Amino acid sequence: MFIDSKIEIHLFKAIDRQKIIIGILKNFDEDKIYVELEGKEISIEKSNISKMKNIYNWEEN
Repeated sequence: MFIDSKIEIHLFKAIDRQKIIIGILKNFDEDKIYVELEGKEISIEKSNISKMKNIYNWEEN
């Protein structure tokens, strides 16, 4: 994962009724990741993440 890359996050417990979040990875630390979602930054506990992957846009460049 790279800072400022688009990612898809699958959660064990929903956040705002969403168990799959797609956003921009902004930062991370020992316990949390920080994602930009719809213009605001949210934090997600790493213990709540079941799967996380990069999303590539093959049509760019």
